[in-house]
Amino acid sequence: MKKFFIKLIIFIITFLCLTFILVFSVPKDEKDYLCEYNYKVDLLKETKEPRIIFIGGSSVAFGTDSKRISDSLKLNTINFGMHAGMGIKVPIEDCLQFVRRGDIIVLQFEYENFYKGGDGGVETIADFLYYTDFRRNLLGIIRPEYFLFSFPHIAIKNLRIIVYYPFTRTWKLRSLIGNSNYVYSKSGFNEYGDEIGHYNYPSVPFKKKGKVMRNMPIDKTFINWLSNTINDYEQKGTKVIMLPPVCIKSHFERSYSDAIGIALDKIGHPYIYSPKKMVLEDKYSFDTEYHVNKEGVNINTQHIIESLRFIKKQHP
Repeated sequence: MKKFFIKLIIFIITFLCLTFILVFSVPKDEKDYLCEYNYKVDLLKETKEPRIIFIGGSSVAFGTDSKRISDSLKLNTINFGMHAGMGIKVPIEDCLQFVRRGDIIVLQFEYENFYKGGDGGVETIADFLYYTDFRRNLLGIIRPEYFLFSFPHIAIKNLRIIVYYPFTRTWKLRSLIGNSNYVYSKSGFNEYGDEIGHYNYPSVPFKKKGKVMRNMPIDKTFINWLSNTINDYEQKGTKVIMLPPVCIKSHFERSYSDAIGIALDKIGHPYIYSPKKMVLEDKYSFDTEYHVNKEGVNINTQHIIESLRFIKKQHP
């Protein structure tokens, strides 16, 4: 038995050492899509008042023309949309520490969060932690097992890079998220945090038929968390607005349930705009159900401005 424990300890130490070496010895791709997150945090720190902050997944990143919103509403606009795979708890709770009294917070996140609890996927969270240099203070937000998984996950990815390097001559892995060949990169973002790199890239009609979620129960724990977190924002003197995400028609019919609206009504923060008005025809899809092409961005931005016109009256 003693020999077994000795071998086990040696194995664990060896595994940890190899993992550490693989995680930190391979040069990190500083242009990876998720590297943009730290820049968006800098926007929260540096952008002057008056401010309007949009928080969501990639539907916000890919569907918003922040300059147009800023010019229309006369508010400095920050696009804090990133990646639906991160869930919504991470960006909402992380943003909370940087808001200021008088900020307008627009929560515009994907419907899946209402059914799946808003925690995100373990692999995306692992990538997120790595590409943000483990700098975010998220120990109370991200589930502990996600942190533990992140190191072996990145070690395996970096091992692949090492194996492929003699053939590719690059330390980078292409970030392919949608069903197109578009390479998701930090370079695709503008100074507001909008993803504009896809504007002049050919659209690929979205054909994936995902799971019908509209019949799934709403996650009550998530709704309670959302209510408490909105209260935390309001305690800091911000105004919080719930706005439906842009998505294409075929996905909306599978993902949206009136139960979402009922749940938001019960916590006193209903959508200020009809979810159906935020739906676009499938032809406006760029490469996923929540990513719209340049024409779709223009239409969606107009919908956003229309839904927030009352703000313009408050900030003449």
